[in-house]
Amino acid sequence: KNEAMRVLTTKNVKESRQTLRYNFRSDAMLHDLYVDHRGNVLIGRLFEDLDALAGSIAFSHCGNSDPNVPSRLSLVTASVDKIIQSKAISVANDIIVIGQVAF
Repeated sequence: KNEAMRVLTTKNVKESRQTLRYNFRSDAMLHDLYVDHRGNVLIGRLFEDLDALAGSIAFSHCGNSDPNVPSRLSLVTASVDKIIQSKAISVANDIIVIGQVAF
């Protein structure tokens, strides 16, 4: 077996940080994809993106930095215990979502 596949690289939590920016004020295409008839963000669409972001962050944190070495890791993102949406999310301003590994 390839010895490189057995080596785990130590990484800092901040190395996994990723940012999504939704430029609702300047990108008309985002309105078609993310905004309902009342001008609020479709929360389900945002949750889909958060799920994809979690997977991307996990892969970034656990993946090998050498693309020529295949990864044998199986990644699972954590669950969310509770989300409380107290009011609709308006697209009057841009939205920035930041995520990183937490353990």
